Amino acid sequence: ELVSNWGEFNSYLSQVVSRIYPQAPHYANEMVNKTRLSSQISNARRILFTNLFDKESEEALGYEAHLFPPDKTIYLSLFKQKGFHQKVGENWQLAEPTDDTFQPIWQEFLAFLEASKQTKRPLNEFVDVVSSRPFKVKKGLMDFLLPLFLLVKRESFALYFEGTRFIPNLSGDTLDLLIRKPQDYSVKAFHVEGVRLEVFNHYRELLSQATTEELSTKSFISTIIPFLTFYKELKPYAKQTSGITKEAQRLREAITKATDPEKSFFEDFPQALGFSLSELNDSPEKLEVYFEQLRSCIKEIQTCYDILLERFEEYIRKDVLGLKASVE
Repeated sequence: ELVSNWGEFNSYLSQVVSRIYPQAPHYANEMVNKTRLSSQISNARRILFTNLFDKESEEALGYEAHLFPPDKTIYLSLFKQKGFHQKVGENWQLAEPTDDTFQPIWQEFLAFLEASKQTKRPLNEFVDVVSSRPFKVKKGLMDFLLPLFLLVKRESFALYFEGTRFIPNLSGDTLDLLIRKPQDYSVKAFHVEGVRLEVFNHYRELLSQATTEELSTKSFISTIIPFLTFYKELKPYAKQTSGITKEAQRLREAITKATDPEKSFFEDFPQALGFSLSELNDSPEKLEVYFEQLRSCIKEIQTCYDILLERFEEYIRKDVLGLKASVE
């Protein structure tokens, strides 16, 4: 069928595109729907996400009602209109999109995170999928959606740079870098079922922290920090001595290399004491034994310097001064 004017041609073209890319999100914004963002819109994106970090709980991110800079225009048409920024109770917060046309790409992101429970997944894998059929999201829009998706689910995964370096907090600078080179960043969703949650809560009880019903970036960080602080505050002797048990030495080494909280808690710390997560899962008794040994090794590392001083004092008192009993 021939078309007789530009209007019919555009209508026909829209039908073709809808058939080829049926899961593309609908977002009518010429500033963003581009293969590459202009410097003006890139700057607007940075300002918008800075406002989001600073004023997420405020209505309209604190934008003044009578002003409409480019970043506010994008906020209204994407963040607010598509449901990413919603009022929950008394405060505003990020949430999953409410716009039906954004649900396919959102579900694809959730599936991507779910698959990362087993192994780390580089972000470019998700970007490659949604940049092709049946989504075909252009990079201009992806530069907004990828940071948004990550921020909405920020408590449910760990982010890594080049596969090994754990990034505890998402920042504006990190978001800028990961949209430029998503292949350099990977995610691993927290696996919260069964023994992992039980083991994690044992760690929190060990540290006199409240137990939790789910694993999150925030809870992992708050739980690993005391271990790192413990090592940092040790005397140089306690950091280096081989005069402690092999188990305590291996635990000390695992703490010094703790850059990935999930791996440290569920793999490195148990292995240092001769346990595996599967063993802890199969035997409640071994779980209790593991944490008793963990407490013992921590105490051994913590007190080894004081014990060294006591040995020196005892040697000086008995062998140098010839004293029989300690002097009060």
